[in-house]
Amino acid sequence: MPPKEKRLPRDRPPIEVMDGAAPARLRAVAGAIASATAISLLLGSNALLAWATALPVGPTGDFALDLAQRWQEAMDSLGLTAFASAITALLHAFQGAVWPGT
Repeated sequence: MPPKEKRLPRDRPPIEVMDGAAPARLRAVAGAIASATAISLLLGSNALLAWATALPVGPTGDFALDLAQRWQEAMDSLGLTAFASAITALLHAFQGAVWPGT
């Protein structure tokens, strides 16, 4: 008599986490992640520098801080740091705006 097969948890159908959410292709998700990463690198050099500055002192922290400072200088020379600051100020003004009927 053959042994009875056990049903493993991975044999169950997947549980839908978000009802009504359309499935996305891997290529679309990877493209969205790549776009968000590129925008973050181009416009988030201030945040990257702040993160690197907060790292512990040591070879890795020093290396990361050096790279972040170089990246900040490169983004400054392209004018992207000023552009990111302007966008941030605009978004903060938008958040603090009082809208009619609210």
